[in-house]
Amino acid sequence: MSPCSQVIVPTDTKIELINRLSKTGLPAIEVTSFVSSKWVPQMADHKEVMRGIERHPGVQYPVLTPNLKGFHSAVSAFVEDIYNYLLHVFIFFLPYFLPSVEIFISPCIFI
Repeated sequence: MSPCSQVIVPTDTKIELINRLSKTGLPAIEVTSFVSSKWVPQMADHKEVMRGIERHPGVQYPVLTPNLKGFHSAVSAFVEDIYNYLLHVFIFFLPYFLPSVEIFISPCIFI
């Protein structure tokens, strides 16, 4: 699904796709993003998707979190692998923001 897509894929369809991918031998399947449904309504069902997937041994099911609120939401959904892309953005833009590093990294300290 494209981030620009206005189509909302049904939760059951997302779960079925992930379950099928789990049987292909992939080592990891990025399941969803714990983002605000206000800004990304296509991901409003992230907790339901995580609860509905069949977990297979040897497969990781990471999710993305853009901020501390998303991180806490993922933890409350018992997600084991969380990728916080705020940290990735920070590392990428570090050379450009050296004077304000403390302001930018402060949310990451809690993670």
